[in-house]
Amino acid sequence: MMFIDRKIPGMMMGHGPDYTHHTSDDTPDKVDPVELQRSEVIASGTVYYLSNLDEAQAADLVRLCAANAAKRTGDASRLAAQLVSNAQESRLPEALQEALITVGESGRVGLQALGSIVWYNNGKETRDAVQVMQTKAAEDLKFVSNLLKRQAASRNAGKSVAEAGGETDIRVPVRTTRGPLDFGLPESKLSHDDAAKSSGRHQLNGDIRFEAVNFIDGKRTVSEIEKALIGEFGRQAFKGVDRFIEDLVKVGVVRWK
Repeated sequence: MMFIDRKIPGMMMGHGPDYTHHTSDDTPDKVDPVELQRSEVIASGTVYYLSNLDEAQAADLVRLCAANAAKRTGDASRLAAQLVSNAQESRLPEALQEALITVGESGRVGLQALGSIVWYNNGKETRDAVQVMQTKAAEDLKFVSNLLKRQAASRNAGKSVAEAGGETDIRVPVRTTRGPLDFGLPESKLSHDDAAKSSGRHQLNGDIRFEAVNFIDGKRTVSEIEKALIGEFGRQAFKGVDRFIEDLVKVGVVRWK
């Protein structure tokens, strides 16, 4: 997160389950030196490989990312189709909206992964290959989205189904701190009365809260953050995200741009 906060691509290696995690038993003697050594080899090898990526390796990476993007879109389309198929008729517009967001966010991740390859090799062949694969991935995404709309229409006596409406929240939150936030925030820093109100304002689990903070990059609007979370966690991530961010602003770890 420290690298990503500074716009440097980064990743973290970890393991689980770990019975000592976040306990007083999490002491150095519990560290497995062999596991650390493996992690060092994997990290060093990855850095060396990417920093010296030649055209042939870049071409192979483009194919790998394209295959992963296709699988991601395929998996998302299956989930999206189930959302539309299983929705009650009265909830069809909301289900279609969630289905399209799920597919759209999956496609966005795949397209960005392909585009990231030029960070490591910016040769013409690499750029051309990335563009070709991004165009194909975008076409697949459009095709799947149209299939979902037709599926929803077939459930509605052949009539098209409009996506659920709603106001767009164009506010852009900005972090005022770096790195991960304390898991007790915002409740731990709110006044007693505000904390009592906060518990009913947003019912977001720890994973959604953690990821919501990652998506606060000073560029995304609240509505864009909500869409990214729906794409990753489903509809349950939607309700209360705006209020969660408002409370983070209230305690000073986030501000409005």
